[in-house]
Amino acid sequence: MLQPKNTGIDTETQGEGDVTIVSWTENNGLRSPNYQFNKTTPARYSARIAPQLVGLGLLEAIPESAVLALADENDSNGDGISGKAQRVNDPITGQTRLGRFGYKAAAASIKHQVASAFNTDMGVTNSVFPNPDCGASQSSCGGGGVEVSDQHLTALSKYIALLGVRAQRGLDDPEVQLGKARFTSIGCEGCHTATFETSEYHPFAELRAQTIHPYTDLLLHDMGPGLADNLGEGIASGAEWRTAPLWGIGLSACVTGGVDNVLGGQGNEFCTAEPSYLHDGRARTIEEAILWHDGEAQAARVAYESLSANDKSAVLAFLNSL
Repeated sequence: MLQPKNTGIDTETQGEGDVTIVSWTENNGLRSPNYQFNKTTPARYSARIAPQLVGLGLLEAIPESAVLALADENDSNGDGISGKAQRVNDPITGQTRLGRFGYKAAAASIKHQVASAFNTDMGVTNSVFPNPDCGASQSSCGGGGVEVSDQHLTALSKYIALLGVRAQRGLDDPEVQLGKARFTSIGCEGCHTATFETSEYHPFAELRAQTIHPYTDLLLHDMGPGLADNLGEGIASGAEWRTAPLWGIGLSACVTGGVDNVLGGQGNEFCTAEPSYLHDGRARTIEEAILWHDGEAQAARVAYESLSANDKSAVLAFLNSL
């Protein structure tokens, strides 16, 4: 995490600088960002846009056994997909657990993710992470302790866990139905698993024993060199990313940049934002995000590219309905 306003006692390292996108490299209609740091360029870095927060409690309620049943690290079935389970230390329990949150599944629970965000994103210490995230270049950035109470940490974790997923739209639309069938037939569900059952034992009754459709397997997959960074996390390499949940993707641009409603009334809202997809926002459309898929997702991408224009449009209509 770049810390442009840190206040360490070493004046030479105060403020780790800022970073900007100075240009885009475009190839065959796909763009990738070029960054410029106004201080030293870090040896290892990765740009990330904020992930959506809906449905996280439901993802947490999926039994570990259901996720691990999908893992095939050595590709024993020869389908070219070798989903790998991230394993992380749970700082709350000290146990090794399945990682399921974050772009590289580096957090085991919502509370783990929230506590880490408080510490690394905001510089706010807590009982889970009581020491400030000073970084390698700072000799001092404050003392340890607890700046946010366990009560507030638990309340925020509960709030995020219970943020619901908006219902899919256009279920009866023939184009959406065709798109769903093509999405499955070209192999997208090899990683974007459509359906899970949540545990009946989850602490929150609202999340128990539900059939959900998140379109993720919560596993790590090698997405090829085009999307790779040099900042691995846990056992995830720079090229490996947790499968992104697709529920809500059709509304994500609205959340990122807001909506307008010139007609008034419910249902007349429209997005005012420029959509941004993938971990660093490089994709301007859902189709661009698909075309960036490589590595384990190469076969599915090639299959998508081979579809007729009508079938491609249907796949995009399906994804936008989620």
